[in-house]
Amino acid sequence: MSAKNRKYVAIIVPFLRHRFKNHHLFWSLWTGNAALWTGNAALWTGNTALWTGNAALWTGNTALWTGNAALWTGNAALWTGNAALWTGNAALWTGNPALYTGNAALWTGNPALYTGNAALWTGNAALWTGNAALYTGNAALWTGNAALWTGNATLWTGNAALCTGNAALWTGNAALWTGNAALYTGNAALWTGNAALWTGNAALWTGNAALWTGNAALWTGNAALWTGNAALYTGNAALWTAFMDWLLARRICISYSYLSKKSSGRKETRALFNH
Repeated sequence: MSAKNRKYVAIIVPFLRHRFKNHHLFWSLWTGNAALWTGNAALWTGNTALWTGNAALWTGNTALWTGNAALWTGNAALWTGNAALWTGNAALWTGNPALYTGNAALWTGNPALYTGNAALWTGNAALWTGNAALYTGNAALWTGNAALWTGNATLWTGNAALCTGNAALWTGNAALWTGNAALYTGNAALWTGNAALWTGNAALWTGNAALWTGNAALWTGNAALWTGNAALYTGNAALWTAFMDWLLARRICISYSYLSKKSSGRKETRALFNH
């Protein structure tokens, strides 16, 4: 070390020792400042993680609402199909009374035809008993027979219509039962969709609860961040105050060192400094 530097050290070091009797406070400020910045970084990292979780919760929320919309759309389609099935049911029940009415009319006509047949056969017996005397009335017999066969044909035609009506009745009944089966199947699908809807709703509320919990943690982290920031700025202010004191002391020491060049020696300089 040169003589000039030793001279400056001899002036500055005692002054600094005198000026900063509590110099450990100066280094404590630096250490605290470093700790505050480290805590600040940790808070920002936690904040980023909370916002990432928030985004994931909102994404899940959107997916749940989309599934909800699809379930309600399926529900609407099921109710529309239900309405169509009930309309078909109403038409089948309307047609059934008409078929039963036709059946009743056919059965009412049948006894009359059979009664007429009995009367014709009775007439035939009388006709054959008096055959010898009634050859002249043979034409009337054949006329009666023609009427009998005409009545029989009418009877068989009515019977055929009765069977056709019965077949239509059974076909309508089969369609009715098929529609009923489809109706119950649709109802089962409707209830299954409703159960899925309620399950999705429960998951939605669970996700919302997690979202609000994450938000609360986020605001707590933010409060801690602002608290840490306040402490950081307070520490910085104290640090700058101490640093400015140090600069002021250094300037004073340099001024003393300048004056010491004009003094007679080191002892005079220290005496001036101590003064």
